[in-house]
Amino acid sequence: MYDKPKDIINLIKNAIKDDIKNGSLAFLLLTSKSEHYIRDKVAIKLYQDRELRKKRFLVSREWGKRIDLAIIEEKNKPKVLIEFKLCNVAEGIPGFAKEIKKDIGKLFWGKPYPHRFIVFMTLLPNKQIDERFENIVKYYDYFNGFRGGFKERKEKIRYSIEGLSDKRYRNSWQFKELQIGKFYGHTNLSLIFGVLHLT
Repeated sequence: MYDKPKDIINLIKNAIKDDIKNGSLAFLLLTSKSEHYIRDKVAIKLYQDRELRKKRFLVSREWGKRIDLAIIEEKNKPKVLIEFKLCNVAEGIPGFAKEIKKDIGKLFWGKPYPHRFIVFMTLLPNKQIDERFENIVKYYDYFNGFRGGFKERKEKIRYSIEGLSDKRYRNSWQFKELQIGKFYGHTNLSLIFGVLHLT
């Protein structure tokens, strides 16, 4: 029950699949910093999980030390803790190192430790974004400033995310790429995210 990175990956996929299908996620992510939107969709998916309700687990937002999401047992004991981060463009990923370190500290909450995850997300268009969208795409110049190919950019994203954590966790990230649709029928957008399970 949400105790492995693949469980968190599947949870995110299922939480946003309708938004991928109708194209709204590609629009939101290119025009704003929508970390909270994805987190909220995941929270709702957990809230609706019948298995969690059968076991009398509760879902909490901003739990304890303002941890994004928590699955808690009776007596307010956490079973699963999840922190989310979104960086729209690959070039900005290294700037999140201090925040990730802070999140790791927050997640070491009480013993025995619950399952603790950090989800770090970023965007990758498959080509340069057309200039007619310059005034509506957030970070337009950054998206179009990278000159490498799609595969090269994807490798850079993975390397950058792994570099956010210290050596203990550097090889512990698991990655997933989701095709989340076209922006105004023009640019295919991928959501790339790494899931770190703190053990």
